[in-house]
Amino acid sequence: LQRQKRGEVIEAKDRAVIIPFGRGNGKSTLAEMAAIAEGCILGTGYVLYLSDSPLLAEEHLYSVKAILENGVFAKYYPDMASPEMSSSTQSKGKYTQDTIVTNQGKWGMTARGLTANVRGGRIGTLRFTLVVNDDIDSLTDSLMVIEKKKRIISRTVFPAMAKHGKTIFAQSLITQNSIASQILDRKTDILSERTVIGGGKGVKAFKDLEMEQVFDVDGVPRWKIKHAVPTWEYFNIEDAKSFLGM
Repeated sequence: LQRQKRGEVIEAKDRAVIIPFGRGNGKSTLAEMAAIAEGCILGTGYVLYLSDSPLLAEEHLYSVKAILENGVFAKYYPDMASPEMSSSTQSKGKYTQDTIVTNQGKWGMTARGLTANVRGGRIGTLRFTLVVNDDIDSLTDSLMVIEKKKRIISRTVFPAMAKHGKTIFAQSLITQNSIASQILDRKTDILSERTVIGGGKGVKAFKDLEMEQVFDVDGVPRWKIKHAVPTWEYFNIEDAKSFLGM
C-alpha cells in the first residue's frame, strides 16, 4: 500500500496475498485490518469482503465497523472513524445493510456471500480495489460445489476488480480438496502469482502434535492432547482443548 501510494508499479505476486493460518491464529483479524489499512494509507478504495455465506461476510463487516468506531481511529484517522451503513442495491425488495462507507465517501466495504452477484460493484466510479476471500471453504463442500466456487472466484469475482486491484485469501486448510489447498498445492491456476504468508504451505496451530481418544466414566469419548508445541505463543494448549471439545 505504501508503494502504491508512491505511485510504484506493484508486481502481480505482491497484489495477491494468501494467509493459510490454522484456526485460532488470527487470519480473519489480519484480513480485516489489511482492508482497513487500505483506507488509512491510501485514503480511498472499495473492498469486497467475500465469505461462503452472506451471514459470515456480514459478521466480518460488522467487526470492521466496530474497529473503525474505536476511539483510537478518531485520533489518528478521523475521516475513517465514522462509518455509515448503507445498501449495495437500490432494490427495495432486496434491501439489506451490507455496506459501510467512510472517509467522506472515498472508502467503503461491501459484504457478500460467494454466490451473490458481484458484477458492477462500485462506490462512485471506483470498482473493487481489494477483494478479501475469508472463510470461502466449507467442511461440507462436495467436489461439485468446490468446482462451482472456483468458477465464481476466477470468472466473476476477480474480473470485477479494478485494474490495480489486490486480493487477500484467508483460509484454513480444512480438506485436501478445498480451494485453499488446491491453490497452495498448485492444483489450480487460480492465484498462480501470489505471496504466501508463513511460507509455501499452511501454518499449523501446533507442531509435534500427539493426541489420543479417551472415554470418561459415562463412556463419553473425548480427545486428549498428550503433547504439542504451539506455533504462536498466544494460542495455548487450553485453547486447543476448547476447540477439540466443540
